[in-house]
Amino acid sequence: MLINATLQRLLGFGVMLRLLLLGGLCLSLVACAQPSALERDFGQSWAHNQAVQIVNPTAGFTSPPATGLPPKAGANIMDAYDKSFEKKEAAGGSTTINLTPMTTGSGK
Repeated sequence: MLINATLQRLLGFGVMLRLLLLGGLCLSLVACAQPSALERDFGQSWAHNQAVQIVNPTAGFTSPPATGLPPKAGANIMDAYDKSFEKKEAAGGSTTINLTPMTTGSGK
């Protein structure tokens, strides 16, 4: 109550009314925003899993073999992945930094 009275004295009724209308307009624009892709898909994964369980309720008890890459190709990819975490030596040799102070002079 005290804050409201103080605002009315500081801003005046017209300015306060305009601010209130502007705030209401901003809130109404937020309410009109389109749902994001995540919000539109909400629940689709659950509905899909439920439908799959209805079709085959014992699917979780069997473990079919994984399909995809041939074994040698998969092993090569995993080796390359493991090697990517090894430390690599910097290419190009060592760098020397001269720490002696530079002098200004006549060049003699």
